[in-house]
Amino acid sequence: MLLLVGAGLLIQTFLNLRGQYGALRAENVLTLRTQLPETKYNELPRRVEFYDQVLAHVKALPGVVSAGYTTSVPLVWKGGTSGFTPEGRQPEPGLLYDANFRQISEDYFETIGIELLKGRPFVETDDVRSIRVAIVNETMAEQYWPGTDALGKRFKAGALNSPLPWTTIVGIVADVRQMATDAPVRAEMYFPYRQIPGFAAYRPRDLVIRTSVEPTSLAAAVRRQIHAVDPDQPISDVRTMDNILSEETAPRQLAMMLVAAFAGLALLLSMLGLYGVLSYDVAQHTQEIGLQVALGAQPRNILGLGESDRAGHDPN
Repeated sequence: MLLLVGAGLLIQTFLNLRGQYGALRAENVLTLRTQLPETKYNELPRRVEFYDQVLAHVKALPGVVSAGYTTSVPLVWKGGTSGFTPEGRQPEPGLLYDANFRQISEDYFETIGIELLKGRPFVETDDVRSIRVAIVNETMAEQYWPGTDALGKRFKAGALNSPLPWTTIVGIVADVRQMATDAPVRAEMYFPYRQIPGFAAYRPRDLVIRTSVEPTSLAAAVRRQIHAVDPDQPISDVRTMDNILSEETAPRQLAMMLVAAFAGLALLLSMLGLYGVLSYDVAQHTQEIGLQVALGAQPRNILGLGESDRAGHDPN
């Protein structure tokens, strides 16, 4: 029974870990990596042109619902944080002003399945000619602007004296566990890739594609479209979001299966033991049962024979 209870708890834990990513509908998402060479794509206009062309080509493929770029899909990169300074607020002792830093395209949230809770998504006009904008997750909004609406608030990447411009929050999205399935949700800030000339480590590299067909069936077609834009562009890590979740939860799944197997074996042994005891008990009372039947005992009397004997009286 203890093994069965333990197996049940592990199964429930595993389902909860997977279930928290249910909104992503991971079984219909294909991901792949296009790490742009620094020597070839050092300038922002060239990178923007590459991303725009790839997204346009991929979205035109039959079976593609939407596509977007991001620095890293959830659970793939365990780092990628950057310090920041909120405008008009004194630093609170013990509060670390640090958040995940991601650059994304306009359709990334829709493609990956992250819900926009407040404000607006990024648009194509969010470029170097417009004010710098960002979208933050719920945790960042509540942690650094508690009791107020974070929309319209400004912060600066880096220290207060950083030469970088102030960034205005234009949207708030739902939390997603980026670092691990069982790790606490971190503060996260997202930026449009059209606005960020520097921060080489955070440049978009993962292409995310939501499909209406089996995702891997489009892998070859997507490769061709990327190479139509740049024949020399390396492509790696082609897999579905469902595969990423499976790899992340594999250790827990193995533990769950082992405990479930031992629990099933223990249940089988218990059933065999009970059957053996009952069979032996019936064999010991065969003559007595026959006599009771001959005297007209009813089936319920026969079934209660053992208990009646222990009570010390005749079941008739």
